[in-house]
Amino acid sequence: MKKTLLFVLIVFLILILGGLWYRSCSKINIQKRREMSVREVPGIVLNPLTESAFRLNEYPYDSFLIILLFSRECDFCLYELEELKRHHPFLHEASIFLVSFDPVPSLRQFEMDFRSVDFPGMCLCHCPYDSLVKHFGKLSVPDLYIYAQNGTLIEHFCGATRMDAILGVLEEHSFIQ
Repeated sequence: MKKTLLFVLIVFLILILGGLWYRSCSKINIQKRREMSVREVPGIVLNPLTESAFRLNEYPYDSFLIILLFSRECDFCLYELEELKRHHPFLHEASIFLVSFDPVPSLRQFEMDFRSVDFPGMCLCHCPYDSLVKHFGKLSVPDLYIYAQNGTLIEHFCGATRMDAILGVLEEHSFIQ
């Protein structure tokens, strides 16, 4: 009886440890796949407030691409948006997509307040939260991605980032002088 109980207990522990190991490996693989999916411009569908929806990886851009994932409720995001707005003359060749999962009516009000339409090359877009998570992984806003003209990821900034760091990356890759 004791041997049978000990055997069942050992098998039970092996099964639990095996399940935990499998679960951790699958989470690591999911994260690696997501990291791989952002190494090139993702094929996420964006819904601009003023145009029809399009797939981002099919969008034609001339120089480099900046994607800023943000929420209008986030103070750090608003700071980063103001910095982009203030440094826009340095970014005139960029295609800049401000992407949010906030409700569309909220984004329309934000657009009127922020006046992103005054800046050529800057587009305010809505994208469902689930779609953003599917393509970018766990979201923490602000999240800023810079892609080269060939569509490869140059830099990813997670969290509030000083504009001089962003401009430094752009200078390093000869996108700005």
